Amino acid sequence: DMLHYATVPGAYDIAVLLSGDKDFMPAMLRTREKGKRVALCSLKNSCNKHLILHESRTLDFDVIWLDDFSDMLFEKDLSKENYGKGSPISEDILVELVAGLVEKNGSSVTARKLGRMLQKLK
Repeated sequence: DMLHYATVPGAYDIAVLLSGDKDFMPAMLRTREKGKRVALCSLKNSCNKHLILHESRTLDFDVIWLDDFSDMLFEKDLSKENYGKGSPISEDILVELVAGLVEKNGSSVTARKLGRMLQKLK
């Protein structure tokens, strides 16, 4: 969808990929070739290193590491049977949160600025 909508005039300015899978690399590159900017939200220990290498030319922003916001994204269930496990928020809520922050601050939002805004939500 990211690449498809990159060809639709006015569909979006910034693609935000919530993944760490290297299989998205070709779509990220082609999306940038279409003149769209690409941001990446991922987990530090599950993001393929090739996605974030400067030489890969896949990103326009610093990576937004979801690990840095895990206390906001996951609720801890402290019951004995679930101790240490988290209940993730839905994908829709996460996408809505990131899209709302980007929309509120215009197309000039950087990963650093997005991170600061997420910190304020704590």
